[in-house]
Amino acid sequence: AAAFAPAFRDALQHIQCSIISSDPFDPARADRLFRIILSDFVTLVFFEKLVERIAREAPAVSFELLPVDDSPDELLRRGDVDFLILPDMFTSSVHSSVPLFDEKLVCVGCPTNKQLPQQLTFERYMSMRHVAVRFGRTMKPSIGEWFLLEHGL
Repeated sequence: AAAFAPAFRDALQHIQCSIISSDPFDPARADRLFRIILSDFVTLVFFEKLVERIAREAPAVSFELLPVDDSPDELLRRGDVDFLILPDMFTSSVHSSVPLFDEKLVCVGCPTNKQLPQQLTFERYMSMRHVAVRFGRTMKPSIGEWFLLEHGL
């Protein structure tokens, strides 16, 4: 029976997708919960402002915000979540996507740190110690660490 589970789940999802109404989405009348995987950064920078507008224009729409998971594409494929709002490095090309905004990576340091010159060079940055985070059970690297790994550093 366990061997049939993936095929059965795919069949159920296909049925679900084919019976879902194709009526246009009307935010003012919608009464729906959206499950979204997003980073803490996106929550603070983007989603906070979005929620204010949605509260006015779609008062019965609610959200369940979920942290970055080890398999966000799989959760989306199974229909366990509705959207992913993540950096490209956490997604795959299996699902279509569009950029929501661009960001600029910056180095933040204490103004009393004598090791930080007024103009920080890349070489100086690389010679210093850093605090970095990793995400999920598989410990995916932070964007900064990912960038360095992508450039062989």
